[in-house]
Amino acid sequence: MVGGSALSLLPGILGTGATAVLIQYIQVLAYLGLVVIFGFTGLTALKLKREQQLQKISS
Repeated sequence: MVGGSALSLLPGILGTGATAVLIQYIQVLAYLGLVVIFGFTGLTALKLKREQQLQKISS
């Protein structure tokens, strides 16, 4: 979770309305971030596996 001191700085940076929306959806945004990270990790793993298979075939 985000620390209290960081949250207290948000209204001055983003504005009160944007901060309220961000805090309201912070858990959803965190899960979306995890989905993106795991998606990229999965794609990278697939690419590496394909490259390994191609190297085995060519050697």
